[in-house]
Amino acid sequence: MTAPSSATWSLLRVSDIEGRNVIGMNDESIGTVSDVYVDYDEHTVRYCTVDVGGFLGIGAKTVLVPFELLQWSGEDLYLPVDKDALENAPEFDPLAEYDRTYEQTVTTAWGVPTYWTAPTYGTDHSHWRQGYERPSAEFRHDRRSV
Repeated sequence: MTAPSSATWSLLRVSDIEGRNVIGMNDESIGTVSDVYVDYDEHTVRYCTVDVGGFLGIGAKTVLVPFELLQWSGEDLYLPVDKDALENAPEFDPLAEYDRTYEQTVTTAWGVPTYWTAPTYGTDHSHWRQGYERPSAEFRHDRRSV
């Protein structure tokens, strides 16, 4: 098996990721990708939500996974974490207050550094059309919940 056909362009459609099976360290099914989240300012995929259920006795829940942790494994996505990491991952709440503190909780749970501490974060370009201002956080939150 191979990665989706759009990978021949070195690009993936979000639909190539959503619904994919996520497997763990022993090729056991962990769950499926339900949503993909793009950084509003940087136009970069940051996270996926994975619906985890019944894996090694872990109750059903949805977790936010830093996209950088997922790897292609044929048609599936591989998440190289153990049972403890899944159990300790905070349950995703799409209505929760979303800020850097929340993101830091997520990245700490998965053992990855925060992306905004990278030396080149936000310094090389802007995705905002000249003359337009970035919408408020309330606007972005309202759009997510629609």
